[in-house]
Amino acid sequence: MGELSEIGTKAASRGPGEGLGQTAIDLAGRIDDILKLAERTAAEVQQEAEASAERYLAERRAEADREIENRAGEADRALAASAIAIAELSTSLRAQAERVVEELTKLEHAALAELARLPGETAPSSKRAQPAASAPDAGAGDGSPPAEPVLRAAQMAIQGHSREEIERTLRADFGISSPEEIVGEILGARVT
Repeated sequence: MGELSEIGTKAASRGPGEGLGQTAIDLAGRIDDILKLAERTAAEVQQEAEASAERYLAERRAEADREIENRAGEADRALAASAIAIAELSTSLRAQAERVVEELTKLEHAALAELARLPGETAPSSKRAQPAASAPDAGAGDGSPPAEPVLRAAQMAIQGHSREEIERTLRADFGISSPEEIVGEILGARVT
């Protein structure tokens, strides 16, 4: 505002005709200077805003990168814990399977020894010996099922055969008409 009053003072000091043209020129020059200053200021403000926006974006990107790294680390730790749990479970299952195989081997030897003690029976030379033709459903004489079909059913159960497959095999290989009792001893009662 001070510059405008200065221009007005200069115009008043000049005569009525001579000062008006010069005053307009001075005024236009001052307006041009003000516009240039406003443009420079606007450009500086825009540059500062762009720099501020770039800093803000860089900070957000860095935060996002840190969050991704944190989550990836958490996922890696969870995956490692799962792998350890699976390995432990696998080891436990392997040990249990080995104990079952050991028990079945003992049962097999006991069953074969039992078969050898039965009158008129001889110990089979292989695991899949054929049953005696005279009494396929007969047990040891005490009402229990014969040892060989029980052993065969146990072996098939360990191998993962279904109840129906085991029953079919006992019917076909040993001539047992109702193998449900033997399979029930091995697998437990049928769940309906």
